[in-house]
Amino acid sequence: MDQIQPGSRLKFRKLEMRKEKLGLVVGVKETGEFISLDSLGEYTLRLLMDGLSVGETETALSAQGHEANVRSFVSSIKDLGFAEISDSTNGGNADWDVRSENELGAHRLPFLVILIAWIIFISYAVSRIVYNPTIMYSAIGSLWKLNFVVFYLLIYAIFFLDGMIHESFHYLTAKLFGVPAKIGLSVRLFEPVLQTDLHSLWGVNKKKRYIVLLSGLMWDSFALSLFILARSYFQLSPIINTILSGFIFLNIMVIISEFFFFTRTDVYFVVETALDCSNLRGDSMNYQKFVWRNIFRKFQGSNQKPPLSNPLKDLSSREESIVRTYSWFMILSSVIVIVFGYLISFWGVVGILIGTFQQLIIGILIRNSFDLIIGAAGSGIFLFNIAFPIYFYLKQWKRTKSLVN
Repeated sequence: MDQIQPGSRLKFRKLEMRKEKLGLVVGVKETGEFISLDSLGEYTLRLLMDGLSVGETETALSAQGHEANVRSFVSSIKDLGFAEISDSTNGGNADWDVRSENELGAHRLPFLVILIAWIIFISYAVSRIVYNPTIMYSAIGSLWKLNFVVFYLLIYAIFFLDGMIHESFHYLTAKLFGVPAKIGLSVRLFEPVLQTDLHSLWGVNKKKRYIVLLSGLMWDSFALSLFILARSYFQLSPIINTILSGFIFLNIMVIISEFFFFTRTDVYFVVETALDCSNLRGDSMNYQKFVWRNIFRKFQGSNQKPPLSNPLKDLSSREESIVRTYSWFMILSSVIVIVFGYLISFWGVVGILIGTFQQLIIGILIRNSFDLIIGAAGSGIFLFNIAFPIYFYLKQWKRTKSLVN
């Protein structure tokens, strides 16, 4: 530990990271060395990977009310082979398969040009909607003329295609900065969704994180504007108009849903990054369990038992205040979405269930290939939407159970 001085900075190897119930698991795949970090250890590692020196990290932690032996922490991760002391004043991620600031400097002008062009394009599309709002009404209105099951299949097909493009933007921007990324299936609000695994994203600085996190939303808003302008200026065939209407409808829904940041949407991660919270939703969930358990203990007359340990005790007063506020926002928002979203959409789900199986049965009875194909496809997708979330949550539960045991 002698060579670790207050001005020492670290150069990190390429680290594998994944969130588990017991904390953040960090390690080097090649050596097989892995450790689990609590929220304080995770935050300390983040500061060091952002390029702060040992002394600067200690100061940052002390300012937020944390007491941590940073030199001992650095010595441990150094002995595990995760990092080495850097002679450079920059430190950070020099060895972590992330391009240096000098290499990224060449990309700043193209990024700026793209951003300005995007702002101009979106602004022009919005002005067209304000000037002629019937563009939006006619686009969405044309969808209601479709057969109910055909509408369902069209929206689902567009959802998958648009989702692949959205996630590809996350994937490509992450790869641009050397961040490991993988596109896969996940579940959000009991709905199967495509999602890019970006567990190692916080290992790069904030500016790069914002670019990766907002790249998908930038595509959604660009696509929405493009399709609105296409309907506004071109005389297209009814089929093309219907498909464009589907894209417009879906992109509006997707953009709105991104702001439901009581769940892990892109906007949630932007908020979490801006507030410098290491695990905002996870800490909030633990705090809610703590509050409800205390309430149940009072009703059960368990005052004689030792008090429960506050899960936020290791957080700074600032982060603890943020987590408490977010917890109640999360409860209120979830209730609103469940009551006004799921209860209203319940009848739509029942309609889809009846419509798809009805079309399938009609296709079988009268041997109509169109009804048969539409009914079979709709029934298959509907059953998948029910079965996959059940499989996903069972898998998560078994994984959590094995970790605890």
